[in-house]
Amino acid sequence: MSDGGGDALAQQQQQQQQQLIQLLTACVSPDEHARKDAERMVQSSGAVFGFGDLLCRTAFGLDDVVDGHHHLNIPMDIRQLAALLLKKYVRERWQVGEHFFIEGEPMTSVEEKMAIRGKICAGLRMKDSKMRTACALVIAQIATHDWPEEWEGLLGELLVPIREKRDVDHVNGALRCMSMLCGDLEERQLPKLVPELFPDLFGLLQASDDGLNGIDKDQMTMVKCRALDVTRGCYSNLGMIGDDQIRFQIKEAAKPFLESNFVAYGNIFEFRSDVFETTGGCTLTLSALKAMQATVQYFGKEITGGQVVSEQTFGGCVERFFHVFEKAANRYVQCRGVEVDALDDCEDDMGDKVSNAAVVTQCMELAMTMIESTKIAKSCIQPRLKSLVSIAVATSLTTDDQLETWEDDVNQFVADEEDDYQSVRATSGIFLATACAKFSKIFYVVFAEVVAELFSQSFEEQNNNDENWWRRREAALLAVGSVSDELVEQDKEARGKNMSPAFDCNAFLNEIIRSEFTATPTSSNPFLKGRALWTASRLAAAASAEGANAILDASVNALNDQSAQFPVKIGACRSLIAFVPMAIKSTQKSKKDEKEVGEQHQISAEDQVKVQKLLSRLGDVYQGLGHLLTDATEEALVLILEALLIVVNCDGDAALQWLSLLAPAIMRIWAENVRDPFLGATARDVIQALANQPKCNAELTQLLVPELARVFRTPEEQPEMLVEASLDILACLLKACVDENVARGAFVATFENVATLAKTSDDVGIVQNALDAMKAFLRAAKGEAILSWGGSDPSSVSRAYLDACATSLQPHCEEGAALFVAPLLGQMIRRLPSIIGPMIPEMCDAVCARLQTATRPMLIASLLCIFARLAHVDANALVTLLASREIQPSPENENSKTQLEFVLKKWCEGQPDVHGRFDVKLTSTALGLILATQHPTLIDGSIVLKGRPIEVELPPGTIRTRSRAKQTGPEQFTQVSAPSKIISLLADSLAEAKELEADEWEEDDGGGGLNGEEFDDDDENDDEDDDDEPTGWSGDIFEKIMLKGLLDGDFFDDEEADDKDDPIDDIELVPFLEEGFKRLQSTTGGLLDAVANDLTESQRVTLTKVFSSSSR
Repeated sequence: MSDGGGDALAQQQQQQQQQLIQLLTACVSPDEHARKDAERMVQSSGAVFGFGDLLCRTAFGLDDVVDGHHHLNIPMDIRQLAALLLKKYVRERWQVGEHFFIEGEPMTSVEEKMAIRGKICAGLRMKDSKMRTACALVIAQIATHDWPEEWEGLLGELLVPIREKRDVDHVNGALRCMSMLCGDLEERQLPKLVPELFPDLFGLLQASDDGLNGIDKDQMTMVKCRALDVTRGCYSNLGMIGDDQIRFQIKEAAKPFLESNFVAYGNIFEFRSDVFETTGGCTLTLSALKAMQATVQYFGKEITGGQVVSEQTFGGCVERFFHVFEKAANRYVQCRGVEVDALDDCEDDMGDKVSNAAVVTQCMELAMTMIESTKIAKSCIQPRLKSLVSIAVATSLTTDDQLETWEDDVNQFVADEEDDYQSVRATSGIFLATACAKFSKIFYVVFAEVVAELFSQSFEEQNNNDENWWRRREAALLAVGSVSDELVEQDKEARGKNMSPAFDCNAFLNEIIRSEFTATPTSSNPFLKGRALWTASRLAAAASAEGANAILDASVNALNDQSAQFPVKIGACRSLIAFVPMAIKSTQKSKKDEKEVGEQHQISAEDQVKVQKLLSRLGDVYQGLGHLLTDATEEALVLILEALLIVVNCDGDAALQWLSLLAPAIMRIWAENVRDPFLGATARDVIQALANQPKCNAELTQLLVPELARVFRTPEEQPEMLVEASLDILACLLKACVDENVARGAFVATFENVATLAKTSDDVGIVQNALDAMKAFLRAAKGEAILSWGGSDPSSVSRAYLDACATSLQPHCEEGAALFVAPLLGQMIRRLPSIIGPMIPEMCDAVCARLQTATRPMLIASLLCIFARLAHVDANALVTLLASREIQPSPENENSKTQLEFVLKKWCEGQPDVHGRFDVKLTSTALGLILATQHPTLIDGSIVLKGRPIEVELPPGTIRTRSRAKQTGPEQFTQVSAPSKIISLLADSLAEAKELEADEWEEDDGGGGLNGEEFDDDDENDDEDDDDEPTGWSGDIFEKIMLKGLLDGDFFDDEEADDKDDPIDDIELVPFLEEGFKRLQSTTGGLLDAVANDLTESQRVTLTKVFSSSSR
């Protein structure tokens, strides 16, 4: 009976498996209908008992034995799909409470878990490496939940093939699984893993390279690579563990094996004569270097001193490492980066490059890690510093592959120069910077010697007509540029002490000028000359006036020399990008020192000469860059535009004579690349920089507006994003416009179509930028004159503005579009008082309606700023107006009965989301003014607001989680009066303002006299404004809007002109709030005492300090 039952069960399982195979086959069927039906069935099968076990048997099952081999005739693509589904199954159904667990679905039963755990390790012996990796992933995923408590035998199963060393596939599968485990296990599990795993791991590393049992020599090499990867994974986890105790436990568990670590590393380095000749040798060397780097990084203290690792072992390993480093670097230089055929485009099974270049890079990474440990750096790096610096500088050379690519593709040359972070050249530069920071006292001497030696060797090769003579010199120049800031600083410090600098920047510049800028065309190389321009510009801060002028002349001449090759012109662009800001910054700093200290710090004569020389040649710079724009390739255009942007920001006046050449070219580049996040954005920045130059703005606007108007007339015919971006360009031109006639011309040409786009477009970006452009028109007009600009009908213009606002304030309007309506409304109230004044009640209705549907904190904050502005005009009138306008209570308006109640609820909840210096000042002071009104509706207790959260008591040590929150219900809050809530918010604002003020004083070392004078001037102006209004605001709200026009809706940029010109910006927040609290306390008979219980301890402390200071 039992045999029959077993046969029936086996037959049933076989039928189920066959059905699953058919289902999975349908999942990859080209028939879409059949495929979707199958996918639905698979999804619904997840909750069926036994489905996970069935997936496991299908993916990794090895049940049938034929001729001594395990087989299931299942196609590999079906096995892979089953493995993928099993991984998904474990993630979603293995453990309740996990992030990806499907709530409401049953968890995998204990019996099924046992069945899966009992079968799955067999998949690690499969021939297919992808299936072994898939199996390892699932095992590691299960182990995070079940090991060691529920799966005590896991490590034993993984260690069996490692100890037997018979089946290379099984060994590799087990090691891959261990590598996955190291990355997936929780912190608490790792201390148990190390002592059980490492003895057998090092047994593999110490095995003979010739192989053993069923593993041959080549297979043994890859097995050792896997073992090293596991070692590195275990150690690397230390960097991600936050618990100090667990980190200590892991390190203690690993200490006994550190000696074996370095023995293994040393053995690999010693016998790697094929390090740059074979795939296996190179791969093993890379794995050893990476593992040693992790060991040094996390056990730096333990491996020094001879206590844990003997000095002989560590010293021998380090010596062999440097031998490998030197061999690999020398070959890299000699072969100019060319790999042997066996390593050409070679990758390991993780997709990482396997090459001699990768070995050189990894050696530098390890050397940098050694530098981070002071003891190791002193004992191992410092004695070899010159050798290592020589390697780093030499390996900075241009390789044959790079040269071939750059000569064929100029775009790639620019791209590699800008974005090279992983090549040997890039790593060499980082190594030099690291060594410089660690060994600054001796680095500069060593570095100067190495650079001089390379230059000497290059000159010798040049004299011998070696075609590669320029490479050593270019490598040295690149190395100098990579540490140029440090070299300039040490030069400056040495000269300040009347000492000769270890690396004389000015002397080196003179050598560059002599050897490169005076060389005849036949003896120069374009890549070398371009590099020389770049390097020289980076050292220009330490140059004499004569040297700096030579650099600038060489750069400008290269731009305008039609025979100069492209790398030279690119070098000239880079030179200008580095040189121009440095020269201007130097002068600005000297001027600042002169203002702050007096006549003691005059601008140096050399600085004056440098800047004057620069300014005298700006016309030539514009000419050269302008010509480059016409025929440059895409990648180069970004660099050219960046150089142009730097020059325009330096002094845009010189651009005026070249504007007719520059503007059309830049506009064309911008329009053709408007969707490009780099090229299009950089071109836009140049246009804005030109627009911000007063002398250029008028002509630029007149050049560009006709093209912009054409785009606005036919928006449906334009490419994607061009209309939106054109509106942005129009706003840029108008914001910087200083000539009303120019703005009027732009208005006549574009306003009608811009207003139509704001009202009718369904594109959020277009609506935003159209509203912004309409706001810019108002700013340029500075008043109601805009209503009749160009003979316009005032009622049509005003209606266009009102319609644009009404459209964006509609509750169904997309929130992104509505975000820009508040700034426009503020400008309208300020600039069009006769139009908007009578509309204030309707405006409040519309803003309240929009607030009811708003969900984005930024939108809510921007709309609240409208009410804040009205509060500054007349807080009492605003409160009266809002209190008089009743609304129907509903969940959307938080069951408010009046607009006042609703606005206060939204305001008090949204105040923490107000950002930006000006907006915080605007809304905080407005709340203070509203509180100071003591309006009856405000203080009669009818308006109740949300107070502090009510803490739900939980057992000691219990964390509030989502599941517990569901059990205890939604978070509860206290209910407080409106004055109490406003006081608490103002107390927080006061504390934050004081903290910010203290930080600014700290940063400025007590503040500057110049700023103090500015504030004094502002205070005098405030006194004149407030002579008749000691409390700040009174009278009719509409009258105040008409007379003062103080509203501004710009909520996005603290540096906007309207913000800086606004009297509200002159308010000093801390004194305003402190005086307001004192006045409130004295006029209300102790209101602050009455609400004290509703305040937090920190808020009470803040207010106590205010009153204690007034009593002294």
